[in-house]
Amino acid sequence: MSQSLKCIFVLFLLDVLLLSNCKKNADNPVPIPEAPVILSSPPDTVLTEKGIDAIPDNNAIQIQWELDSIFNGYRLYKKSQKDEIFSLAADLGEADSLYIDEKNVVFNVRYFYFIKGVDENGTWSESSDTVNYMLIAKAFNLLVSSEEHLLFHWQFYDYSPEMYILKLFDAQDDNLIWMSEIMPSYETLDEQAQFNWDGKAKIRQLVPGKAYQWRVDIRGPSLNSGSESHWQKFVLQ
Repeated sequence: MSQSLKCIFVLFLLDVLLLSNCKKNADNPVPIPEAPVILSSPPDTVLTEKGIDAIPDNNAIQIQWELDSIFNGYRLYKKSQKDEIFSLAADLGEADSLYIDEKNVVFNVRYFYFIKGVDENGTWSESSDTVNYMLIAKAFNLLVSSEEHLLFHWQFYDYSPEMYILKLFDAQDDNLIWMSEIMPSYETLDEQAQFNWDGKAKIRQLVPGKAYQWRVDIRGPSLNSGSESHWQKFVLQ
């Protein structure tokens, strides 16, 4: 056999092997993992707020998802309502199920997020559902007065919210004492509510000398929007 024929024969064998391998891969494709489950925005009145939400600590958005043992890590993608495409926001580990986004988060701008998981073979999953949230300014200047009645005061200077949700807890054991939905006055920056005005408190009156903590959540004017004030502690005299 001449040298040229040998070369042609070798190339023919390589083509056959390549086509055979491609057929095997086509018949047995690498499975793409199902998408991880990202959690939507929780109701404002639940005690454990799992999902995409505001947080009391700073001006940031919490994104949360369900852990899945098939994944060795996750990638979170983000875009604002002004962006055309998503960009990578964070690379996360297999034990991560929560991310606090405080990077370039601007009030009154809606942000969108989805995640992907990667399995032990390095194969990335389908994209999760997309969740979104719009952060608005926090209530501020929280204080308590108790001359005639126990009154909770706060201020808010952004556009009118849909609802305030006042949450009062025992500062020692974190037990909920009172949660109240309060309509905005729409008349002034100063808002207030008398303790147990709606009859929903778990105790009739607070105990002098005992420590309590409270905050004011704001339900925004559109779906999946709002804020949570910083915690305010006090001891009733």
